[in-house]
Amino acid sequence: CSFLPKFQIRIETKFENNNGCNTRVFGEKPTPEDDVCFIDIATDELPEGYYKKSEDLRTFHSQKTGRGPLLQDWHKTTKPIMCSYKLVAAKFEVYGFQSRVESFIHKNIKDILLAGHRHAVAWMDEWYGMSLEDVRKFEKKIQEETNCKVNSQKKNADPRSENLLNIGGGKHSINRSTSWNNGTEACSYASTNGTAEPKPRPRLPSAPE
Repeated sequence: CSFLPKFQIRIETKFENNNGCNTRVFGEKPTPEDDVCFIDIATDELPEGYYKKSEDLRTFHSQKTGRGPLLQDWHKTTKPIMCSYKLVAAKFEVYGFQSRVESFIHKNIKDILLAGHRHAVAWMDEWYGMSLEDVRKFEKKIQEETNCKVNSQKKNADPRSENLLNIGGGKHSINRSTSWNNGTEACSYASTNGTAEPKPRPRLPSAPE
């Protein structure tokens, strides 16, 4: 975060066609068990406010693919299956707050990953069969709609709140950039994300090709 130089979050992702059994996915040495958090998208409890009955994978059934529901121990028997491995590192180098803030970050990232990967499966019938070109068109459409909405909100904003941003005749601007340390960073998560072959996910426009 450019405006908090002592605050860094780094997430690396690898996809493999297994159920999360690879302990050496991020290096030659096995990841210590204490640093691994296995996320079950079907049975793990979602934070309050995230749950929707239509997205409950224990009852979900895809009309296009015939997949689902995900029953108990689904990750041991389901085929094909793909695992999304995440290596998460968080640093908040501020004396007195470091441990508490870093633990808070990891807890929230886990909840976000759980909800996001559940959505990727629950919304399967919306994206299944899309080509990469279709995904790019969808991304562009959503981007344009978002920009229009943001610009509309700016025009309708209270002029008094706008004046609060004016200092010395100019407006503040925050440059969003990402930077991190390439050194050793503790804490990692391995997460299983569902019963689908690698497919584009149109609801995640920031995802790489």
